[in-house]
Amino acid sequence: MSQDTIALQTAADEIEAILGPDQGAAALAFNPADLCAKYKKLKPALETALSFIEKLPFPPVKTVVKAVKLLMVIADGLCP
Repeated sequence: MSQDTIALQTAADEIEAILGPDQGAAALAFNPADLCAKYKKLKPALETALSFIEKLPFPPVKTVVKAVKLLMVIADGLCP
């Protein structure tokens, strides 16, 4: 397994560990403090994952990466 693959898998594992099991509608509950705490934990793994994902040669992937990065900028502004 390449170092890139290992780094991407590690980032994905970190994201999965922070998000936990899918809780359906309960996971979408809007509690700013909880969302910001979770985002701050997720951000480093998201940045790592996006750095590898954006290298994929598929235009739709690049668009999704742009959208996620925009959401991260919004979260950075909203989460102190």
